[in-house]
Amino acid sequence: MVRPVKEVNTLATKITKTEEIVLEDARKIEVRPLNIKLLREFMGVIQKFGEVDDDIGGLDVMIDAVSVALKKVAPDIAENKEYLEENLNMDNIATILSVAGGVDISGDPNLPKTG
Repeated sequence: MVRPVKEVNTLATKITKTEEIVLEDARKIEVRPLNIKLLREFMGVIQKFGEVDDDIGGLDVMIDAVSVALKKVAPDIAENKEYLEENLNMDNIATILSVAGGVDISGDPNLPKTG
């Protein structure tokens, strides 16, 4: 069972170069660090992890954060939650959160293993 992260360091502390991900429908997206405006919005979404009590809520927060992270690099899909849910996997989500916002979920024991 996936448990949402209760405490997340909401300050991005890692600088990452761009990274390409491949979605389930074979679409390729180059993920890159967010500009300051989007980073503020992204961190606001990430803070909501502390408000969720179940797996579904945690996944919803991650999808919302990914949506913000993709606004510049893939605006045509960023707001399409159904598309994101059908075409993202946990590896994609972990990469997007890390590269775009510096949030590392890969070491959280309450989340599914990636990679």
